[in-house]
Amino acid sequence: MYCQGKHYQKGRKKMKIDEERAKRKLTQAEIEQLMKNREECQYIKNVNEGEELGLPKLTAVRKIIVDQDHMGAEDLTIGYAVFQPGEYHEAHAHQECEEFMYVISGRIVGGLGDGPESIQQAGDIMFMPRGVEHWFYNPFDEPQTHIFVYTRASLSKAGYSVESQGFKQIGEDVQKEQKKRY
Repeated sequence: MYCQGKHYQKGRKKMKIDEERAKRKLTQAEIEQLMKNREECQYIKNVNEGEELGLPKLTAVRKIIVDQDHMGAEDLTIGYAVFQPGEYHEAHAHQECEEFMYVISGRIVGGLGDGPESIQQAGDIMFMPRGVEHWFYNPFDEPQTHIFVYTRASLSKAGYSVESQGFKQIGEDVQKEQKKRY
């Protein structure tokens, strides 16, 4: 596989990209080869390939795409979430990391700390500082989708905490218990 592990970036010849190359139309054979390359690369995933981790008091679909376990990330976790109408994520905080979300589509209402709630909509980025409580819910008629990023390589390293069902931190034991329940 051409796109493996830490060796992927080391010793690789730099690809020359210029205006001529960028504007040239690809042949069908080139497209097929590039798609084959894509399929073989462990560092490219579709959001539908993520692992869904159920969390207490989270009714939305939430998938982890990139983290230490799924792609060998050393410093971040990236996930994808879909909040259908009426779905929510209760107030929670990440004691060991910062987070941001980028709204792809739809709208969602959310709050941060003791500030007022607001609507986040397509194109918005919301930043959540380390340890600051935040929450989201979708009171609208359409689904909302977003990408979220934690500045740690796993949920447990992020110090993920949820004040419900007795869970305080997402770690291996909590994740095992959640997989049984959800």
